[in-house]
Parts: sequence; structure tokens; C-alpha cells
Amino acid sequence: MAPVSNKCLIFKKIPEGMIKKDVDMALEDKPLELTPPPKGVVAKTLVLGFDPHMRDRMKGPTFVSYVPGYIHEEPIQGFTVAQVVKSDNDQYPEGQLLAGLLPFCEYNVVPIEYFEYKLQAAPMIWKVDNKYNIDLGNWVGALGLAGQTAWTSFYGLVKPKKGETIWVNAASSTVGEIVVQLAKKEGMRVIGSVSSDEKVEYVKSLGADECFNYTKETCDAALQRLAPEGLDVVYENVGGDHFQAALTNMKWFGRIIVCGMVSEYNKPPSEQFGVTNLAEIFRRRITIQGFIFSDDNIYTDNIGKFWEHMPKWIADGSVKARATTFEGIESAQDAFLSLFTGKTFGKATVKVAEPST
Repeated sequence: MAPVSNKCLIFKKIPEGMIKKDVDMALEDKPLELTPPPKGVVAKTLVLGFDPHMRDRMKGPTFVSYVPGYIHEEPIQGFTVAQVVKSDNDQYPEGQLLAGLLPFCEYNVVPIEYFEYKLQAAPMIWKVDNKYNIDLGNWVGALGLAGQTAWTSFYGLVKPKKGETIWVNAASSTVGEIVVQLAKKEGMRVIGSVSSDEKVEYVKSLGADECFNYTKETCDAALQRLAPEGLDVVYENVGGDHFQAALTNMKWFGRIIVCGMVSEYNKPPSEQFGVTNLAEIFRRRITIQGFIFSDDNIYTDNIGKFWEHMPKWIADGSVKARATTFEGIESAQDAFLSLFTGKTFGKATVKVAEPST
């Protein structure tokens, strides 16, 4: 079989500061023969999902983290929705929808090892069961990495208690918006923070008791105004001055669950925010816990309930998940950059192709 055109988002070089389009990454054609390997498949990409942690992976192959850094001149990987177009495995027939971690290419040859591999406790690729006929973009958002991150950490680490006060920063992000809604379902008092007045209104529409625009009011001032008695829980997505404000405004024995620190990802160490109040950790006896969604201590006991409830809640509208959708793989670089410029609302996705029926 002759190779077909296969556009891919390629990692070119380690960024210095903000990612640069067509410099640190580029869209290139990597022709591919659509022949499945033994027990493997060929999958056509339908949706790409962009997540802030992908910026960390651009620190290169020597970067040590929970997932390897990207390799120069190889495709950038992330969470996708794809459809099997050629198969050598009866468990994954032609037409089967898949979600999981794959290279950002129009087509991928997927060996059997990908289906057997696990990211800590989670599968690398799983079948999409779209029994509620909801938009496939949800499988890279509320039903993908972001939704599973929110759910497993909320029930595995936040361990909500009715009446507690939680501050969710980056509350209009895909992880943030899910945490806000789960917290309200569990009877917590929810304070959100976001970067625009439009996002404030959106977060309030999700049920948040309070939300503030941190570009108009410092986090510290807003938290003293909205939670003068202190915070029981902080769900930390931003880092920097947000993390400093969290430490200053915690109750004794409060807990900070650290999902990410997106404000620092595009800054060299010399420009990153220097937190100056770390002594509050022992003064207030604060527990700080980082995590990855697939950690066995939070994933294994909670993922079953996620799949039981979340697809239905998305379908019936009782949980809302907003996305900014770009069209065509040619827009992949713009979608990635939008994560760090405040131009996304909810999940940043790229619609690459329509599924075949």
C-alpha cells in the first residue's frame, strides 16, 4: 500500500519562554502506510486535546517527570479521540472509537503494546462507549484527562465535607469547571477565580458561590473579602501569586491539592514567582499534596464511579463542560498557544476529522 499524506505536529526545539509557532513546533507531513502491525491497528485522528502539562514535556527528552519529555523531530503526543480504519485485532475492529494518549498526527499505526501499557494505574488507550451520543470532544475534556483528573483528585484527595470552603483557581478551565461542579454537588462553599469578567459569570453559572477576576483584584485581597474565616481547601491550578495567597488564607490544618502551576510553565527559573511565605505551612499545619490523575491511590478506587456518573451527567446537562474548538489539524499550533494566552474557554480542542459511520 502506498503511503498517504499524514500531517503531524512536530516538536522542533526546547522553547525559551513562551512557545513560538513554527519555531519550537511545526506542522509537517510524515507520509504513512496504513498497514496495521501484528495485533495492532491503524487509527484516524478525529479530535486533539491540548493540556497545560504538554508545555512541561517540551523541556526535551532528558526532562524527568511523570511522563517523558518530547523527542526532537518526533510528533508531540497528547490525548486524542481516534477511529480504527485498519485492524489486525478482533477486539478493536474497524470503526471502533478510541481515546487515549497518541501522537498528534492525522493517522497513527498503533501497536498492541499501546493497548497493554498503563500510565501508572490508568490505561494508555481505551474504547469509547458513546451510548449517550454526546460530542466526541468530551473524550479529551470532561471524559478524558481533565475530567478524570478532576474526579480522581477530588474524591481521592480533597475528600469533600459538606460546609467546607474551597477555592478553585483557573475555575473556568476544564479541570476547574468540573471541580467547581463536583464541590457544589457535595455541599461545599465554592470560591472561583478567573482572568475575565465573562469567565466570572460563567463560573457563577456553574453554581459557584463566589468568583473573582484576579486581573482586577489581587487574590489575597479577594480571599480576605470572600473568606475572612479562611479556606479549608485550595484546588491549585495556577501557582505563583495564587499559591502564595493560598498559604496566607488557609485555616489551620487546611489542605492544598496541587493539580498544576500553569502560570510558571513558560518562564525560566529566574523569572518564576518566588513564594515568600512558606513558613505558613508549619504555622497553619497545612497539608500540600501533588498528584497525577492515574496514581493508584486515587485512580483505582474512584474511576468506576466516574464512568458510572460523568457521561450521564454530561448528556443530561447536570454537569457542564465548555470547549474552545479549532477546525483542522492546521490550527493545532494556535490551539496549543491559546492555553497560555487566556484565549481558551474551557478545553482547547482541534476537530481533525469526522467519524465514519
